[in-house]
Amino acid sequence: MTLSKTQTARVSFYNEANSLDGVEKKDTVKGVNEWQLRLMFTQQVNDFSLTPYARFDLDRKLDVEQGDREKKLRHRVGLLGSYKLQDNLSLIYDVNYQVEQSRENSESKYDKNRMFYKLAINYSF
Repeated sequence: MTLSKTQTARVSFYNEANSLDGVEKKDTVKGVNEWQLRLMFTQQVNDFSLTPYARFDLDRKLDVEQGDREKKLRHRVGLLGSYKLQDNLSLIYDVNYQVEQSRENSESKYDKNRMFYKLAINYSF
């Protein structure tokens, strides 16, 4: 949704479903079905864009050898953006924080809190 010439917002539901056939290790994930709610807001200032975002897991199920096992939810908040260096060259960045609850049947009962940092250069031909 466009709010103005320099601002946009987006709300979306996202589904990721994977099947990992041919993996034969014990306790290996054979597939995943995940539903998420994603929120994004973009502010454009000259050659610089800032996009704070949030990703909330609504449901996440993992299929393992012993049958279905639900993995507790994980959520992510972050800041994504870019800086235009030249007409065809941009610097891309993403910094985010993720909280992931431990699995119900896991030996570890500790939640995982992680920070991710990404930096890239985008060149358009």
